[in-house]
Amino acid sequence: MTDQQPASLLSTLIMFFVIIIVVGFNIYLAFRFDKKHQATNPESKPMKWFFYYGLTWGWLGAICVAVAISSFFIPINPFETNLFGLLIGGAILLLCWQYYLRRKWAFFLLSAISFNPFIWIAHYFYYRNRKPFFK
Repeated sequence: MTDQQPASLLSTLIMFFVIIIVVGFNIYLAFRFDKKHQATNPESKPMKWFFYYGLTWGWLGAICVAVAISSFFIPINPFETNLFGLLIGGAILLLCWQYYLRRKWAFFLLSAISFNPFIWIAHYFYYRNRKPFFK
């Protein structure tokens, strides 16, 4: 047993709890946004998954941008790597903005970049059942 194990266990536990808090916060916001949406559009179907999925990708884009900006101050990292992270994070944030404007193409593009066939299938049926919601 080395001295590094307690520190690595602690950092693992901290990251686990941060992920749980972020996911819980996303779920809370998704329910809140859906409640607001249902108040203004009582005839529409619930959109909790739409809000949750967009919030999750929004956090991912924000984290990419934050890490890329902070990495500019570390002289070890190559400039191109930091710039690539900044561009990817910025592109995700712009895509999330269009997603929240309910653009069809943004919905499908955000689904496609998840590289998850289950998400693709679920979003196909989600879109098919909620076509009037999208522009």
